[in-house]
Amino acid sequence: MAARSWLATRIARQDRSQSTETRPVAAPNVVDDVNSLRAAQQCTLALELAGQALDPNAPGGNTLPLGQLLLREALLCAARVITGKKNIDSLESATTALQKSQSPQSRYRHEVDWADIIATLGTTAPADAVAVTRAEVIVTQLVDEARCAQRFSRSVRYSRWVMALLAIITLALVTISYSALRRPWADYTWFASSAWPGFPQFGKLGDQGPYDLIFHTNEEESPWVVVDLGKTRSVKDVRVINRVDWGSNRGLPLKLELAGDDRHFVTLGTRTTRFDEWHVTFAARKAHYLRLQAAGVTILHFREIQIR
Repeated sequence: MAARSWLATRIARQDRSQSTETRPVAAPNVVDDVNSLRAAQQCTLALELAGQALDPNAPGGNTLPLGQLLLREALLCAARVITGKKNIDSLESATTALQKSQSPQSRYRHEVDWADIIATLGTTAPADAVAVTRAEVIVTQLVDEARCAQRFSRSVRYSRWVMALLAIITLALVTISYSALRRPWADYTWFASSAWPGFPQFGKLGDQGPYDLIFHTNEEESPWVVVDLGKTRSVKDVRVINRVDWGSNRGLPLKLELAGDDRHFVTLGTRTTRFDEWHVTFAARKAHYLRLQAAGVTILHFREIQIR
């Protein structure tokens, strides 16, 4: 009992030396990593102390009973790390779990005489230098395996985080790409006849400013906005989404016009009544520019202009 208390004290001292400040509460996966790392370190410490206790050249000679205890503690700790079973508390449960557990490093375990290990390291086992030395070799292999298992577990966990992050990034990129395909007009540029204070006079259809409006002209004679499609395209469908809070009676009558590279505009639709959404369809025709122009002294301000 005194030896066990001494081991616990040594391990506790090592833990305190590695953590001199209070840490915030960590996520469960991080806690698992930390606990696994500590268990692997405790295996190593117990094995190192066992080696010192069994060293015949140590001052006063070796101490077989203490060496047995330390090897037993190292084996139990290694078994918990290797098998993932935290409730292992005896040599019998440890050896049973180890025989059932398989890993790339576990081939040597098939040749181990586990009954001899239990008999040698048992709490009532008499001290036998030769048997303890055989047990020390096996425990050393188990501790090495536990270190590898701890590193492998942590690398697998981190790789899962990386894969999850990559999946999120990929999904975001696909969503953005899909959105861009569904709203091809978002990158079309526009230029207005004027700009109300606080609003731009040019920009992209996908960008909205104050009050969710693309643009807002001054009150003027025949205000207009021209959209550049970037190149000559086939157009057959246009939706104009008006301001919804108020002012939907402005900008009337409103003409929808298309033009090619020559900028000769042809009227394809006229709206004379107030609207929230004006949908204009027509036979597909080639166009490079689209213009919306009101007649008389008025104001233009739209939330969206969708062009297909």
